[in-house]
Amino acid sequence: NIAVLHEKTICEIGDPQSIYLNPQHLSTIDILGFPRANLLDGQLVKNSSEVRCKTNLFEFPVLMDAEFSAINDSMEVTVAVRPERIQKASDIAKNCLSADIYLREDLGAEEIIYLNVQDCSLTMVNPSSLNGHYDVGDKIRISMNGASIFVFEKDSGARIGRGVDNFNA
Repeated sequence: NIAVLHEKTICEIGDPQSIYLNPQHLSTIDILGFPRANLLDGQLVKNSSEVRCKTNLFEFPVLMDAEFSAINDSMEVTVAVRPERIQKASDIAKNCLSADIYLREDLGAEEIIYLNVQDCSLTMVNPSSLNGHYDVGDKIRISMNGASIFVFEKDSGARIGRGVDNFNA
């Protein structure tokens, strides 16, 4: 087991794979993994049937964790997506984002792609054998599965939910 410390307090304990795949605190997703997770500011909006999160780049439905089922409308949150959970979208995919590649690091078996998406910087990991390689200046369309998007309370860093599985941003 490992312990994740945040401001001199243990915020999470578990085996490395479990807390990597299912982080309960913003500090965990921010420090575990390379490259670091993409972090975006967001805001939760509750309507009659669901809770949605709006960021500068996209909006998505949120499955709230049980202990956070009662939320304040317009709650400020931090949205986190790991770089390996962002992928090149197919030409027919809906809900995609257009991105410009401004930097590329070739690591052999994979490449780290740095993207500019609507004046926001995102990092993507591309297994080189799957999609070929990209070059600086290429324009691509990207997507991510909703279940790979984590939502954290801005003030405490506690995870309050995650995106819904069948949504693609």
